[in-house]
Amino acid sequence: MDGTSMATPHVSGVAALLMAAEPEAPLRRILEVLRDTAKHPAGSAGRPDNRWGYGMIQPLEALKALRS
Repeated sequence: MDGTSMATPHVSGVAALLMAAEPEAPLRRILEVLRDTAKHPAGSAGRPDNRWGYGMIQPLEALKALRS
């Protein structure tokens, strides 16, 4: 399975975990780290596009970025 029907619950779940880990972080910052740490197959030059958006989320990298 793939597509937005699979991506949406994964991204929202990671966003919820980031909110739980850093409850004082503003939502804008959480969205920013999710976007900025996502790994796009074509590299950052290809972001965003209609197939991959900003890329595959990297939960641990997002948490590290949120805490820095």
